[in-house]
Amino acid sequence: MSLATWKKEFYSKSADKTTEAESLEHSIKKWEGATPTNLKKHNVFRKDVTIMDRNNDLNFTDETCALCYHYLDHNEDIPCQKCPLYKSVGVDCGDDESPYDKIREQCFPVSKMINALKKARKFHHVKVKTKIKTKNKS
Repeated sequence: MSLATWKKEFYSKSADKTTEAESLEHSIKKWEGATPTNLKKHNVFRKDVTIMDRNNDLNFTDETCALCYHYLDHNEDIPCQKCPLYKSVGVDCGDDESPYDKIREQCFPVSKMINALKKARKFHHVKVKTKIKTKNKS
């Protein structure tokens, strides 16, 4: 077991290969892979927001985040404003109060991000359903 086997299970395609519709589930799966049980299963470990074995690593950054790939827009005043996670928690991942920053800087458990992403999924699905209902009424 190694980072390669971990990737097969939890990061089977890179963020830039996901569709917008897949982005939340891709993010949830990646972070679920960072739980202690799943790390141990693949004989890898986590340091802050990096998963690694003896030879390789995978950093959890905007480059490996499917949500960032689809929603980050540096031309906007608030680059993350379209991201379901941002809409759900109210701060971007660089903010001291974000689940990501708490894991990266304060060593909080990854369950904080998993829970935030699942909350975003519920919030996002409600918004999508509302848009569909509104569109059908027209």
